[in-house]
Amino acid sequence: MSNHNTTIQLHKDTALRLIHRNLKNGKFVLREHFKDRLNERNLYTQDAIYVLENGIIIAEPRFDDKLKNHSYKVEGYTVDDEWLAVVVALDDDKIIFITTFDD
Repeated sequence: MSNHNTTIQLHKDTALRLIHRNLKNGKFVLREHFKDRLNERNLYTQDAIYVLENGIIIAEPRFDDKLKNHSYKVEGYTVDDEWLAVVVALDDDKIIFITTFDD
């Protein structure tokens, strides 16, 4: 398995492939802010994972100054057919769940 330098901006398709691979391998970290946003919206981690597995990246990646890395907003629908956007960063061999939006 190759190590990707994720501080460079990845193409949307490449980012989604890495997100899918890391989800499959269970390589992710949930930041406290992300957990708080899920709780506020009465959502579960599995809702966000479902969106990452089935959603798409529409917007261009943004550079996150705190993480010193690019973040990717994956948009889609939960199992309950609710629209959700999940913002993640890719850090070497794991996903960092940053935040979520539902409006």
